[in-house]
Amino acid sequence: MHHKFMISIVMLLGMFALLRPSVAHADPIQLPAYGVTASATYSGSSPGYAMDGSSSTLWNSGGFGPQWIQIDLGKTAAIRKIKLQVAQSPSGNTVHEIAVGQNPNSLTKVDTLRLYTSDGQWIESKDLAGDGGNVRYIRVTTTSSPSWIAWKEIQIQQGVEYFGYYFDAALESHISETAAAGANMHWVWGSTQDELTTKLRATTASGGKAMVYLSSLFTYSSGWVLRSDWTDQWNVIKAAVSAVPNSVAAFYPADEPIQAGYSLADLTTVVNRVKADFPQIPLAVIFTTGDLYDGRVGDFVKLYNWLGYDCYYGDWNTCNGNGIPTYNSRLRSLLSSGQRMMAVPWAFYWQDWGIDANLMNRIVQVISKWHAEVVSDATYVAVAPFIWQDGYYDGNSNPAHYGIGASSLPPVKERLYQFAGSLFGSGSTVYPVDHLASSSYSGSFPFSAFNRDSADAWNAGSLPTAYLQANFPGSTRIKDIYLRVAQSPYGTTTHVLQGLSNGSWISLTTFQGNTSEGQILHWTGTADVSAVRVTTTQGPSWVAWHELLFRR
Repeated sequence: MHHKFMISIVMLLGMFALLRPSVAHADPIQLPAYGVTASATYSGSSPGYAMDGSSSTLWNSGGFGPQWIQIDLGKTAAIRKIKLQVAQSPSGNTVHEIAVGQNPNSLTKVDTLRLYTSDGQWIESKDLAGDGGNVRYIRVTTTSSPSWIAWKEIQIQQGVEYFGYYFDAALESHISETAAAGANMHWVWGSTQDELTTKLRATTASGGKAMVYLSSLFTYSSGWVLRSDWTDQWNVIKAAVSAVPNSVAAFYPADEPIQAGYSLADLTTVVNRVKADFPQIPLAVIFTTGDLYDGRVGDFVKLYNWLGYDCYYGDWNTCNGNGIPTYNSRLRSLLSSGQRMMAVPWAFYWQDWGIDANLMNRIVQVISKWHAEVVSDATYVAVAPFIWQDGYYDGNSNPAHYGIGASSLPPVKERLYQFAGSLFGSGSTVYPVDHLASSSYSGSFPFSAFNRDSADAWNAGSLPTAYLQANFPGSTRIKDIYLRVAQSPYGTTTHVLQGLSNGSWISLTTFQGNTSEGQILHWTGTADVSAVRVTTTQGPSWVAWHELLFRR
């Protein structure tokens, strides 16, 4: 027997009944350090002091340059900016190089800061939109300074700031539900000042901010046009927003404006007024894939700060005939340096299409692809799954054409929760970005073993050998893996646990011995991996697992 570990049922319930992570506050998200190291350290000035949130402590190398300090985020992330508070006496010219990457032995230099600096000053990197994706390690090397090299504070700012379910509070408030599901942005709309104010206050009370929908400024008359009294209605919205300071993430003037027939001139009028009254609040839009691919977006693109698109038909590589990567590339090519992208994962089905386990699994797979996409590109500022609530009526002539949202699609709801949790959660749980298996029995998809629900299971539908695999968005520190057995009958099994490290599979352990239904196997150690695979090579039953859980 190589390795075997059992946990009591009380501990089991504690391990798998995970707590919800706290709601993330935006503006922007500051990533915590998992570990901090340095080229040298003066007595009593630990490298960790540079990431402790206090300017009263500092890291000091105890020597002149070149000296470096390196932050390990513990997981791959998309970072937008690095801010540093100088610890330096005397003042003078300094040179600092910033390098990032997933392997500490092969980092890529992304910025060089040549400045005149003095003690207590804050300096920051360039916008890392093009270089800040798939980052785990950040190294700051000071090559020249008039003093010993030291830093009071270093802040690593994440690219994505918001996660909010499209329209979750616009017609009927679902703020508490979606906040519990990981959202820190809520799409609000109100026809009166009191209604909008109430929703804005509920949003801030949840720890989030609002995406304020401005559709009430328009009316439909063979295409959407401005209401004759639109300025009066805008003043209602303006008063509500002003009454709840710091409550708005962005304004959303119109949904799918080209497809819906909005006038560019009318939208320009609204955008100019909004920017004049609230110059610090961005404007957002979601286009259709057709508008994006066919080039109809034209000057509409210039109106907005955050831009996204939605896809209703097809999977990752087949969305509306061209595939999501094609549309992402097209949107990126249209953006100026100051504009940001908004991901709109497919999390919604029209009821008359029919819902079954296969369709829900398809949505889960698309969300997983979006998860990896967002982590790879620091241009993304927000994620807007489409859509939360049930019974959403699309306004078409068919009254039976209603939508089913994430709240009634359990696997989708859980996958979105994990998406948000991996972006904003500060706890020890590590959520995979994708889930693979050698085979799957009908209806028992790989995600069933990662959905925090021990009542179901993934099943290979075959005797050994078979494997189950969890992929992470990049290099990730794992220190504990819990595996809950799904097995009948009781008997002797062999399970080989491996991690994918720097492109090669390495052995973590082998569980060998008698196992039974519901038993927990546990590996503990330290592994930096981009995937974990458990391969069952011996056993008396079809290969299956109730649940796999990863912690760092």
